[in-house]
Parts: sequence; C-alpha cells; structure tokens
Amino acid sequence: MIGWGDARDLGSRGVPEQRVSAEEIQAIVDRTSSGTPYPPDAILFVLRVTHQSLAPPKPIGAEELCWKLRDQAVLMFGRQAHKALAEWSIHSCEDFGAIVHHLIDADLLIQSEDDSLDAFHDVYAFETAFPSSRRWQWRLSSIFAL
Repeated sequence: MIGWGDARDLGSRGVPEQRVSAEEIQAIVDRTSSGTPYPPDAILFVLRVTHQSLAPPKPIGAEELCWKLRDQAVLMFGRQAHKALAEWSIHSCEDFGAIVHHLIDADLLIQSEDDSLDAFHDVYAFETAFPSSRRWQWRLSSIFAL
C-alpha cells in the first residue's frame, strides 16, 4: 500500500496545514523527473492523482491507483487519453509503477513491505482499457443501425 512520505502535502516539511507554492511543486517534479524517461507533466499527473486518492491520508494499492490514473486520464483527455499518456512515455501500468517508485525515492510517498513494481504488472492492458475513436464510432453506428 502506498502512503504519504516525509514530504506530506507535496513537501510541506511535516506541517500538514502548510501549503506549498507552485514553484516548490515544480522544483520537486523537475527533480523527480530528471534521469527518467518521463517528462515533468507525467510525474505531476501521477502525483496529483495519488494526492487526490490519498486524501484523507490512507494507503492505496497498486491496482486501485492504476484504475484511478486511467479514469483521470480519460476525464482529462477523453478518447485521446491513450495517446496523451504515450506522449509522456507511459505505455503500461508498469510505467505508472516506475513513476510511483520515483516519487517514493524522492520521499514524496512511502511504500509498505508488500509494495513492489511487480504489483503494477498487467493490472490492465492499455490497448483495451482506454476508449478509442474507432470503438466509439462502431458503438454509435450499431445504435443507429437498430
């Protein structure tokens, strides 16, 4: 189960009520993304969804987090969600896991003894988990054919 690390509330130095400036968040995201194939926007996306999922602070498992990330991507990008994530070098749930572990390494999240990158393996297939324009067209045509 993934939970908040020492940098609770995106780096508030242990004072939950203290808010972090946009500049501090950007610095954390930039530092976390350096040396990874993931751009800062990808790190920020995963951090934001994880932050929302852990409020109020509670642990979350890899499978639940992957589905929340998928749902948020669909809300943000609609039928282009799969393409938008691919532009961020996110092609599988394993990529979500890699980003989460980079956030753990940055002390923004903590992991329990049961957590591992393997927990993110094959949670779902990106090719079928995201709506595609072709599938939507087919569904609309089948509705109107009746």
